[in-house]
Amino acid sequence: MGELGQARAGLALIREGIAAWTGPGISAGLFHHDLGLLAELHLKLGQPHEALTLLTEALERAPTEGQHFYEAELNRLRGEALRGLGHEAEARECFLRAIQVARQQGARGFEERAQDALGALAAEHHPP
Repeated sequence: MGELGQARAGLALIREGIAAWTGPGISAGLFHHDLGLLAELHLKLGQPHEALTLLTEALERAPTEGQHFYEAELNRLRGEALRGLGHEAEARECFLRAIQVARQQGARGFEERAQDALGALAAEHHPP
């Protein structure tokens, strides 16, 4: 729904799903990917603070839960949240970390997205 321009509705659905899953006290199965999707919707809604909180949690949970497949994308999204908050240097570090992780994992799509984000950040500071 978020990709169809209905970010608020998508956000509500994801939150409902997470609440239904965690309500009975279940924490297993709440993947860092889910938190990343939620954070991405917050970014679409112009809410970088909320996104950053979720991304920090997701990146902290990933190693303890043995989840790494979405790590590059989480770093890229964290960079986007930091860029939205005006923290360009920290955003750049996140984009570089995302590129590094994606290369280690052979995740070309995530690498390209992180490179695009890094290029966009550079273009903001050095317009043509």
